[in-house]
Amino acid sequence: VQGNPKRTTQSLYEHPNMSCGIWECEVGAWQIVFAANKQEFFQVIEGIVRIHDARTNSFIEVTAGNAGIIPPAFIGTFEVIEAVKKYYVLVEV
Repeated sequence: VQGNPKRTTQSLYEHPNMSCGIWECEVGAWQIVFAANKQEFFQVIEGIVRIHDARTNSFIEVTAGNAGIIPPAFIGTFEVIEAVKKYYVLVEV
């Protein structure tokens, strides 16, 4: 949707139904579509992200020190406002 941000992922743990690690990304935005069996918990270490929900036309903003979730079957836009570094936990069931 906006830019071509460089993204890096450092995997810290992998399991057939779960993964976690540290993810970093430059400023930009792109569409995301989560499967009905996939969800993510994350905590921002540095930066600011906005998660725009296409169904409700609303967004949440998550800043350093705060956490957020991307629920199952989510459709929307992931926007990096300030270069971000986050811990993530992805779960698929």
